[in-house]
Amino acid sequence: SPEAELTHDIRPVNDEGYVWDFKIQTPDEKAHVLLSFDGLSGVALPIRLLDLDTKMPYTLNDASRIEINTNRGERHFRLIVGNLEFAKKNSAGIQLVPTEFALYQNYPNPFNPETVVRYSIPGNSVLYHVTLKVYNLLGQEVALLVDADQSPGFYEAKLDGGTLSSGVYFYRIAINSVAGESSYSSIKKMMLLK
Repeated sequence: SPEAELTHDIRPVNDEGYVWDFKIQTPDEKAHVLLSFDGLSGVALPIRLLDLDTKMPYTLNDASRIEINTNRGERHFRLIVGNLEFAKKNSAGIQLVPTEFALYQNYPNPFNPETVVRYSIPGNSVLYHVTLKVYNLLGQEVALLVDADQSPGFYEAKLDGGTLSSGVYFYRIAINSVAGESSYSSIKKMMLLK
C-alpha cells in the first residue's frame, strides 16, 4: 500500500496551540490505514488526535500507532497540539476526558469482517481489571478482546469476524477496580453481515 508522510508545517508558532483538520481517503472502503507518529518526544505540549467520525480521542506520544478502517473510503480527523483547556475549546464537542464508565456501540455496525469496540474508564489513578468478550446467540464465547489491567482513559479493541458466521453477536464488558472499590458491566449487540 502507498505511504504518505507529513514532514513539517510552515505556519508560525502559536502560543496557545495548533489545530489541523485532515481527512484520509482511500479508493477501497475497506482499506486499512496505519497512522504512525514519530518524532513527538521533542514537542512540549500534549498532542491529541480526534477521530471526528467515531468521536474517539487519542493522546499521542512518540510510540503511537493507530490502525483505522476507512469504512466509507474516507475518515475525518483533527490534530490538536496544546494544553487541555485549548484542546477542549477545539474538540468539536468530543469528550477528551472520560467522566463515566461506558461501553459504546461498535463501529462500523453492521460490519464485515472487522469492527471496533470503544469503552471508557473514568477517574484519575485507580487501576481496573477489564474483560471484553464477544458471544453468539447461544451465549457461547466466540472472542476475548481484552483481559488486562488498565488505568482510566478511552480505549478501543478490534474484532476480526473473518472466521465467524453472519449474524447477531453480543459483546460484554466487565470493569472491576483492582482494589475492589467499584465495578461496571454492560452488554451491547452487534451484527456481522458477510
